[in-house]
Amino acid sequence: MFIARAVVVRQDYVLLGRGDDETFWTLPGGHVELGEMSDRALLREVAEELGVNARCGRLIWIVENHFIYRNRHCHEVGFYYHVELPADVLPLCSDEFTRCEPGVRFRWFPLSDIASVDIRPRFLAARLGALPDAPEHLQIDEIEAGLR
Repeated sequence: MFIARAVVVRQDYVLLGRGDDETFWTLPGGHVELGEMSDRALLREVAEELGVNARCGRLIWIVENHFIYRNRHCHEVGFYYHVELPADVLPLCSDEFTRCEPGVRFRWFPLSDIASVDIRPRFLAARLGALPDAPEHLQIDEIEAGLR
């Protein structure tokens, strides 16, 4: 899988989303289509999910991850970008909310509490609170590490 994800941080809160049929949270974003550049795909995904025109900022991580999802071995390559949303949309709140994409819910989480959130990929729990100054390439094998 080739994906692009948005790291949206506002006043020490991060925006996460989840499907109605999922128990874990992820960053907004999704699949990069064949022939599509990752930053353009991310802006498309954010517009589809949240109904807003965002601004794609700097690349934070390139992540190769092996994991199990619904009893299947998956290999994902992800580009994670800092993304800014218009200041007048999506006010901070502690409640879950929906936007444009059916079956997807969103919530702002305090970065100080992110370690206790079931977030995927799991490396995000340790890294969202201290974003690197330069892009990092991470190779993660959640299967080998025994994370399921």
